[in-house]
Amino acid sequence: MIDSFQEKKIRISHKTAISSLATDDQIIDELRKLSDLQETVFIIHVSHDLALRILVFAKRVGLMTQGYAWIVTDKTMNFFDPVELNEEVIESFEGVLGLRYFIPSSNELHSFSRRWKKETPFINTNIFNILAYDAIFAVATAVERAEIKRSKDGKKADVSTSTDFTNTRVSESRMLVLKELLNVRFKGLSGEFHLVNRKSVAKPLEILNVIGKGEKRVGFWTEDDGITMYLKSKPNHQHPYPINGFKGIIWPGGSMFPPRRRILQTGKTLRIGVPMLVGFEEFVTIEQDPQTNATIAKGFCVDVFKAAIKALSYEVPYEFVPFSVVNKPLNSETYNQLLYEIYLQNYDAVVGDTTITAKRSLYVDFTIPYTDLGLGTVARDYQNHRKIWWFMEPLDTRVTLSSNLSRILVIVWLFIVLIIVTCYNAALSSMLTVQQIQLTQKGIDIGYHAGSFVEGVIVNNSNFKDPSLKPYTSIAEYAKALVGGSKEGGVVAIMDELPYIKLFLAKYGSPYRLISYEPTTNGFGFAFPKGSPLVPDISREISKLREQGELLKLEKKWFKKDLSFLPEDSQISRALGLSVCLICDKKRLWLNHVKLDHPLICLL
Repeated sequence: MIDSFQEKKIRISHKTAISSLATDDQIIDELRKLSDLQETVFIIHVSHDLALRILVFAKRVGLMTQGYAWIVTDKTMNFFDPVELNEEVIESFEGVLGLRYFIPSSNELHSFSRRWKKETPFINTNIFNILAYDAIFAVATAVERAEIKRSKDGKKADVSTSTDFTNTRVSESRMLVLKELLNVRFKGLSGEFHLVNRKSVAKPLEILNVIGKGEKRVGFWTEDDGITMYLKSKPNHQHPYPINGFKGIIWPGGSMFPPRRRILQTGKTLRIGVPMLVGFEEFVTIEQDPQTNATIAKGFCVDVFKAAIKALSYEVPYEFVPFSVVNKPLNSETYNQLLYEIYLQNYDAVVGDTTITAKRSLYVDFTIPYTDLGLGTVARDYQNHRKIWWFMEPLDTRVTLSSNLSRILVIVWLFIVLIIVTCYNAALSSMLTVQQIQLTQKGIDIGYHAGSFVEGVIVNNSNFKDPSLKPYTSIAEYAKALVGGSKEGGVVAIMDELPYIKLFLAKYGSPYRLISYEPTTNGFGFAFPKGSPLVPDISREISKLREQGELLKLEKKWFKKDLSFLPEDSQISRALGLSVCLICDKKRLWLNHVKLDHPLICLL
């Protein structure tokens, strides 16, 4: 059965052992632990007597209501007899699915049952009586055949002293009985009997639905065909109607609908912690309903979370709870504290612009990212203002040409560039804009997200030489700093995580452009407690949202995405810094992995 589950990609999430000597309180405690796991499908593989106790207590603690499913194996169902059970046990079995060895009806079986009842009127027949009868008949047949063969050989049979047929010193007659037993084949009370590899062939299991004091067969399970509605009457026989789900099953609580895979405990509402952002409200913003005083969360992160939750196959009640630190701005330590509240069980999840990091993953589990990965560098875009002689900009009074050879080289280089610009009418952004040159200078001014961990990432970036870092708390401050530039107390470029950069570009438009991309961060993810079953499910729904284009639609809704200055998500991963020079045909690394849209001409 477990193999069949695995073939259908059904995972057994938890196993618990209950002793046959367990007290009532111990059984109830285990059932309450299972209830806390928020699973809905339970399989019982214990002795018949213990299974009855488990089901009775499961009903008492509320695990036999609508939305749950219980399956008992043949260890229980082979002994199930409603006539011998009291009313409470019968009620606890209502809606249970059971597996039991299938015994085909026959005249021989009816005759055996009548004889059994006559001999033992107070004990009903069961599958093991029938299997034992067939086994004894098979041994008797093998002994009879062995005696006949020994008699034909003129030898006296001796089959009465030893039953250890596997011992190497066993007598020849015992080996003969074993050989005959392996060849015995007949139609017994339990169906076809024969041995394969010294084991009885696995018999079909019938799948029963317990209803009241009766039971209804809803299908079969065989080793060859798995779950099926019908048994093959002949080898290689195919039935015209393959199984496509059982019909007519009454589940616990009298429901006609199959239970969902998992459901949150009734009455439990998830507390979702939400950071109160300032300066980046498009991601998360908090409002209070004036009438109900309930917290209303809006923004891109919230919409993605709601879309993923809504797509789940089960219901998840939740409420948003604002998180803020009094008289302190939000920073990376504040976010760490917010996520640590999940570890302390004060929150059940966190939704917001929470970046996935290795350190945070020690305390919480993140879903897969729902934003772009990495850091972006944005700067003023002077390309639109260039004239035909723009390639002269790098040559100013600071370049002194000390030899005739260098002067000749520069003159030839200028004519070549002029011809290429004229012939191909290309912008040739590879000739390095002013701000790209500035990015390679020592001690340049770089702006970053105040309080964010990206400060350390920028410092560790080998492409910058001793950058002067300036913190800013909003995208409006980003724009003001870039307009002023270093000469007016601003910065040459802003470096931040891609979601913030995309929001900035979407809001302030074409005067700015993403000029660099570094895949050094992991994007935003939703955080849950360690081991939460919601993590893989919501991650799966995020993947579907991305594949179906829903994430892109939400970005356009909140960021008003304009492709003229914001690169496509699929293009970001290709923003590499290697390009081929048109003259020397060599690959060269260009200024801090700048994304280049045109061929290059190097100066070396």
